[in-house]
Amino acid sequence: MRKIHRCRSCGSAQLVSFLELGKLPQGLIPAQHLGVLEGRVPIELGLCQRCALVQQMIATRSPFSELEDFAYFGLGSAQDLQQLVEELDLGEGNVVLELGNPLAELRSKLQQSTVKVRGVENLSRDYTQHHPKVHLILAHNTLAETDDPGGFVAAIALALHEDGVALFESPYIRYLIEGREFDTLHPQHRSYFSVTSIQTLLLRHGLRLFRLERHPTRPGLLRFYASKTRPAEPSVYRYLELERRLGMSGLAFYQEFASRVASAREALLALLLELRAKGRRIAAYGASARAVLMLNYVGLGREVVEYVVDPDPFKQGLYVPGVHLPVFSPEHALVSRPDYLLILAWDYAQRIIEQQAEFTRLGGKFIVPLPHPEIVGPAVEEAVGVKR
Repeated sequence: MRKIHRCRSCGSAQLVSFLELGKLPQGLIPAQHLGVLEGRVPIELGLCQRCALVQQMIATRSPFSELEDFAYFGLGSAQDLQQLVEELDLGEGNVVLELGNPLAELRSKLQQSTVKVRGVENLSRDYTQHHPKVHLILAHNTLAETDDPGGFVAAIALALHEDGVALFESPYIRYLIEGREFDTLHPQHRSYFSVTSIQTLLLRHGLRLFRLERHPTRPGLLRFYASKTRPAEPSVYRYLELERRLGMSGLAFYQEFASRVASAREALLALLLELRAKGRRIAAYGASARAVLMLNYVGLGREVVEYVVDPDPFKQGLYVPGVHLPVFSPEHALVSRPDYLLILAWDYAQRIIEQQAEFTRLGGKFIVPLPHPEIVGPAVEEAVGVKR
């Protein structure tokens, strides 16, 4: 584990830190590891003032790559992929390559197609020298996780056919900042791309953006379409112009985000402490890696939050490291009946509230922590300083 002093993308030494969350634990642990094996990883973001890439300042290999937050997410439905193949007019002899995806899944999505399909874990120079050029490369949730984005894109450019298309999916830094989503800042995500920074990276390797799309089911992700020859569509110019107007290549924009992260932390903690002072009981919903970060960064130990519930049976019986909160099934909340459930999987808050209708029927309320703390539930009458 070491601090980096040069940009992962362009190699510049103009790398400036703007946000530190401190050393935070990762993942869930069994009871016997409490106070013994609770490894912490520093979370610190910096901005490259040369190429505008936001990135983790600490070089570390996270041992928690199997957590669902970092799992592979493909293009989506077979229909999505088939439409893309048809739009690109791919047919017999054309090659589709998906990075990080089991080949069988890609074949199942294109079972009615005549294109050749391949799936590889890592795209190396050796691979590109021994295989034909690829007409469509799908790189989902991989570019943000590599320590060498330049080498990654260079290999894609080498493998891509002159008329081919590369599709990247990656967390988009503007969406993260707008939602104050500090709980997504995990070591597994090395880079947080803006359109400006990914365009700069692509151009260095002979590629360019020609289309941008917001992911249809994962709100924080953006789809970046790149090629060697295709002209840019209006979406590229719209995003670039908005980033220019917002000042997203400058340090001040990100320093303001750091200030808002601190404010969000203080607002949530103040609300929960106020409720506890009134004798209200609080539990939390969701035991993902994001939840572990949220609970530890805000400092929500058992004096504030009694326990966590999660529907995943593999998480039940484990503990949140750092704050040492036990994880139970959601049914536990119906028996224990806390006054509030803090929704740590807050981007799915509406779905969770609908699923927990019985908790609501029993008089329970919910707290959505971001982007602003908000109490949701029947007949909210308590005078607390939050948005409703």
